Amino acid sequence: MAHDDQFTAVGPPLDGSGHPRTAFSTKATGMEYGGNMQGVRAGLYAQSPETDTAREADVEGVGVFGVGDNFGIFGKTDPSPGRPGIAGLFGQHNRGGVGAIGATMRGGIGLVGTSVQGLGNPLETFGSGPGPGDGSGTGVLGTSGSGVGVHGISQSAEGLHGESTQGDAVVGHSTGGRGGRFQSGLTAAGTPIGQIGLVPQSLSVSGRITASPTMYDGTALEQLPAEGSGGDLLVTQSDDGTCALWFCTNSAQPDRRAVWREVLLGPPPVPQALELVDWTVVEHDLATGTAQGTWHGADVRLMGPIGTGSSVDGTFHGFSSSAFAPPLPSSDVLEIRGGTEHAFSVTFAAAIKDPVLYLASMGSIMPFPGGTEVTLVSGQGLSVSGSTVTGVAGPSDSSGIIRLAGVFTTISFTATTNVPTPGVIDGIFLQIGGVPA
Repeated sequence: MAHDDQFTAVGPPLDGSGHPRTAFSTKATGMEYGGNMQGVRAGLYAQSPETDTAREADVEGVGVFGVGDNFGIFGKTDPSPGRPGIAGLFGQHNRGGVGAIGATMRGGIGLVGTSVQGLGNPLETFGSGPGPGDGSGTGVLGTSGSGVGVHGISQSAEGLHGESTQGDAVVGHSTGGRGGRFQSGLTAAGTPIGQIGLVPQSLSVSGRITASPTMYDGTALEQLPAEGSGGDLLVTQSDDGTCALWFCTNSAQPDRRAVWREVLLGPPPVPQALELVDWTVVEHDLATGTAQGTWHGADVRLMGPIGTGSSVDGTFHGFSSSAFAPPLPSSDVLEIRGGTEHAFSVTFAAAIKDPVLYLASMGSIMPFPGGTEVTLVSGQGLSVSGSTVTGVAGPSDSSGIIRLAGVFTTISFTATTNVPTPGVIDGIFLQIGGVPA
């Protein structure tokens, strides 16, 4: 039954009944409010689910209570000409409370702020909740004058979690204070917990040497800050680009400056010098040639077709061009011969690690056993694909350096001349170096 103080629209919609397909609509020409409603439990209850509900607000004192299968409340900005279009949704509190709350149950996400390239259909874009996050804007911005910009709290997990695929996961910046400040508690036994935990990266080395660190003299004190609190870390950089790490051991007091001590470091590790094979004897043979030498005090032997261009007196200069990094001003050399799958084998009495092969005037295809990790260090016309090295034959054959990853006592490969005519012989200049395993 209709009442003068109540109205119920049951449908279906009729032509000329206001906005199409609408139970109740207004056209606010000259009106301050399109609708102004007040209720005891909720000023406005609006829902759009496919299933029937009790249509009751389960929280009282609500201005707008929205229920939907996709979004409970959807705010959208489509500004008129001359209007700024500030935000799709605004939450405000005038008495020191909270402007907006996002809450969830059963492991969901309380609040999502994301930047996307295009919104598209929000039902599809945010079907998974967070959305793609592929935009160039800011996902969440928290600002404050004298309060906290963003505050994260958790009882047993991270209070704040930063994650990035390519950039820095967490960045702290301040123009007048510290970039970051960390405070920890105590263990159950009452012992202190470290303020910062760094997850170690794997470094498969065990060799250590005794070092004699150096430190700045007293003139550095004049440039260290008088202010500081015990526990502060400070990194400085000198004019030559060298950085130093300082630790504050005593906080500044009204009658004294802070005490800073340089964290003394050992010298930087020096790369192991590349040790080249010292070839001593070469037996030239286009079928079963042999070359012998020493590397790291132990015997080395190469077997395979060897030409007459070898040199064991250290006077070969063919590895000194820009194709080689680093170049060899002069060295020993073997001239191996590429033909039709000419086979070569190099054996080391002492294991060699990450050996490098200097190759000059190479116009052949040189495959190594499957699974061998081959890297092109430098070169001109030389290329690497998988475990195969390819040189281009021509007026100026290819040259360069390749590296084999791993520890070897035997290096095997074949060399086939890279020309259409079968049987053509290619002279390849070879030298081998590496570091002890």
